[in-house]
Amino acid sequence: RAMASGGWFGFSRKETSTPRPSADEPRMRVSHPGEGDGIALEVTVSSEAAMLRLAQRLAATSAEAPLAALRLTAEDGFGPGTAAAISSSGSAFALLTRCLMGTDNGAGCLRGLRELAISKVTISDEAAASLAEALHGHAALQMLELWNVALEDDGALSISQLATPTGNQALTQLNLGRNLVSG
Repeated sequence: RAMASGGWFGFSRKETSTPRPSADEPRMRVSHPGEGDGIALEVTVSSEAAMLRLAQRLAATSAEAPLAALRLTAEDGFGPGTAAAISSSGSAFALLTRCLMGTDNGAGCLRGLRELAISKVTISDEAAASLAEALHGHAALQMLELWNVALEDDGALSISQLATPTGNQALTQLNLGRNLVSG
């Protein structure tokens, strides 16, 4: 049961999950990571509209409700482990990318984000380049995982630039597993 206001994303400090929402609402679960300030937000989306609602909430949340980790997963496609029919081509992923900017242009709640994991959302080469650009200046991001997002060679190359000496200095872990990257 979620509260109408207060706490992180409408959760009180005691409540940690929401009832199953409609397809246009993201399902969220709040947990507490082991170290530092902030919370971990685990989100499952089943539609582009649900991802847009998540991005809008992130954009509107202040730095007083910091996230340490964001784990975004789309519901399974036609079987366990398959990518869902949610892609990075719409306004939802564009807003999410803008929220992830580590500068004052990004969402205040994400400036201290240490972990970002996205899975089962199809990410195009162009969206991967935009994501890499947004995360380039993110001073706190230590772990990035893009698992099973249909990332192809050009997109993987854009993301891999974060792991270079001129990329994201805080990044220590990069996982691009189960994608469409050639040998």
